[in-house]
Amino acid sequence: TAVEGWPTGVTQSLLGKALLASGAHEEGLAHLRAAIPLAPRAHYDLGIELVDEGKLDEGLEHLQTVIAIWTSPPAGHLPSDLPSRRDVISARELIGRTFTAERRWSEAADQSRLILAMDPSNADAADRLGIGLVATGKLDEAIAAFRRAVAIDPTRGAAERNLANALFDHREIGEAAVHARRAVAISPGDPGAHDVLGRALALQNRF
Repeated sequence: TAVEGWPTGVTQSLLGKALLASGAHEEGLAHLRAAIPLAPRAHYDLGIELVDEGKLDEGLEHLQTVIAIWTSPPAGHLPSDLPSRRDVISARELIGRTFTAERRWSEAADQSRLILAMDPSNADAADRLGIGLVATGKLDEAIAAFRRAVAIDPTRGAAERNLANALFDHREIGEAAVHARRAVAISPGDPGAHDVLGRALALQNRF
């Protein structure tokens, strides 16, 4: 095989991913681990796989390593052996989602901020930043984050609903109704959008 004849990190990593795709889980992970010294980008694929299988601590450690390598690249590697900017954004997205699932709101919000610093047009990160800020009681900042999300992507119904809820909680009922209507129009099957619209209209006495 290519790995036996020319055991580069890239070939080890490619073989590892192919084995994972074929269902040879443990063998695939072994090749990804073996790829790391020659191709540190393998931390990314390994981290994603470990998080997907529920080994969160180990998976997050590999994803954090991806970020550290991109920040201070080790010498002696080709660019293809190292994480890319897109890998770092993706790693932060998965770290942030994991923190959100664990209700580690402040840490999740920090990841969203860092993503937006690298990718200002990332509507998902802006939306998730707002969610983290709501959970930590920073409603004004959350509203700003949700406004950013819907400005980036006006078709994002969940962000419109989140903005409507935040505005409702901030007692800005009229504007909450406006965004709730938009959320319903974009995502008519979203019960949360209908709920916040109903609550806003009830306060406006406009059933």
